Amino acid sequence: MMQFLIKIAVITSLFTSGVLFAADLSTDMEGLSTSYTQFQKTENNQDAIAALEQMEAYATDAKNSIPMKLMNEPENSPEVKSYFKTLNALITEIQRAEDFVKNHQLTQAKECSKEIDRIMKFGHYSFR
Repeated sequence: MMQFLIKIAVITSLFTSGVLFAADLSTDMEGLSTSYTQFQKTENNQDAIAALEQMEAYATDAKNSIPMKLMNEPENSPEVKSYFKTLNALITEIQRAEDFVKNHQLTQAKECSKEIDRIMKFGHYSFR
């Protein structure tokens, strides 16, 4: 009986850990989406930089989690590698947009947002 209870406790613990992982990643993805919307609406460099910095922080934090869909994949699997490659591409594009804004080129930065949106949609479709 005691072994059965221990197994239940371990399974419950693992399930809870997975749920917490997903919640953290979910929070990052929601924050990324909200910041993207804020960036799209902004008309000044200061607000644009703030939104882009938030996006970058959420994307960087997402690298600390693995989507539930990939939890059973080995670390070096093509799927997991693709997940991290997608996040790195997203971060690179966000940084590119930041560079434009820092050079007072908000219009060009907003052009980058098309690629940011494409990467986010790809990631959502592939890893959700």
